[in-house]
Amino acid sequence: MSMIGILRHGTCIDVRHRLNDFCDGELPPSTEQRVRRHVAGCRVCRRVLDKIEATLADLATLGRSSPPPTNSVRDSIVTQIKQDRDATEAGNQ
Repeated sequence: MSMIGILRHGTCIDVRHRLNDFCDGELPPSTEQRVRRHVAGCRVCRRVLDKIEATLADLATLGRSSPPPTNSVRDSIVTQIKQDRDATEAGNQ
């Protein structure tokens, strides 16, 4: 591996260790700029960043959907409806 290749490899390792913080906006401005410049010129690190961003986007959509009600919630609702119905029927007699 050439000296430039070795330096590039070291930079890639450093940048990849910082990509999560980069995505979270937690890097100091000078480090963020260094990561941006590197990713702009390195296809491999760009792909890694793209995968992280896609994963974060997928995770963000998970929080937006409501899970179906659990059996205990459903049972509570059914019980409340029956109690309301029974109370209404008892009042009509």
